[in-house]
Amino acid sequence: MVARYLDTGQVRVLRASSIEQADLLLADGRCQVLMTEATFPGGTWEDALALKRTRHPGAVLVVTAESGDEGLWLDMLEQGAYDLVLKPFVAEELLRVLANADFCARIGASVRKARQSGSGG
Repeated sequence: MVARYLDTGQVRVLRASSIEQADLLLADGRCQVLMTEATFPGGTWEDALALKRTRHPGAVLVVTAESGDEGLWLDMLEQGAYDLVLKPFVAEELLRVLANADFCARIGASVRKARQSGSGG
């Protein structure tokens, strides 16, 4: 499980057993980074990306996979995923990717908030 790699206290991991549960976690604001397997019971990373796009555009998607190549990574990036992390995980790399993804989500939220405040006056 990912949590054992992130046992530093710098990243809080909330686990969702389905895409519907991930939707709820993103909706209540407890997280802004959605990390998914490339394939999972009931879907693929493209389904998670569709959830992000349609319901949580401010969220950031990180995909994990057993294997992959530059073509898969580029395809994911072009479609809107933040990054691809291959297994087996290197704890420092995984922590860096998730921390950076969280930072990007927070910066994006700040920009959206500033735009909304600026357009209301």
